[in-house]
Amino acid sequence: MFLLQEILDVAPGRTQEALDRLAWIHGLMAPHAGFSQALVARDISNEASHLILRIWESEAAYDAFRATPDGGYGKGRPEGLYQNRPVDRFFTQVAHTAGSGQGDFLVRALLNVTPGQWDAFTATRRDHDAARVPVGGVTDMGLWRWTEGDHALALHQQTSRADWDRWDQSAERAAYRAQAPAGLASALEMGFYQVVTRVAAKA
Repeated sequence: MFLLQEILDVAPGRTQEALDRLAWIHGLMAPHAGFSQALVARDISNEASHLILRIWESEAAYDAFRATPDGGYGKGRPEGLYQNRPVDRFFTQVAHTAGSGQGDFLVRALLNVTPGQWDAFTATRRDHDAARVPVGGVTDMGLWRWTEGDHALALHQQTSRADWDRWDQSAERAAYRAQAPAGLASALEMGFYQVVTRVAAKA
């Protein structure tokens, strides 16, 4: 799977206008071959900041969409509506774990993986996800590798903030951290988001 990440800072008083435009963009994407899903999530520490995640089956599918008339959606952006924050944009999926149910609380972590340690890091993250699922309250966990370097993006969807806090304080997480190898990666960013909208592929 292929992921496009954006973080947008929306102009004051224009949040609904921005959400409407993003819904229109994702509506253009939804019928195209290879589109999987898109979501918009608000940073709970900064209401102007919105995380945009667009998932495609492959980079080729995304490129094919961008080559269509619908792929030129960016040309009509209203002036001053939002600003793109500088972020790593393109990722490929290296691990995925499904939980259960549906939730709109999203935890985003960006890490720098030690060169040459991707296999060990990925294995350790799989151990993390295996320990996380039985605690409950997690709906989906994905690990993504930046296409231009050694940054990793971990995205965990939870049913609520309370479920994240329960995992954070659990004996299972303490046990995982006690046995996890050191030196595989270093944390760069971590944030908490509330999903505002989701768009799935249309047949």
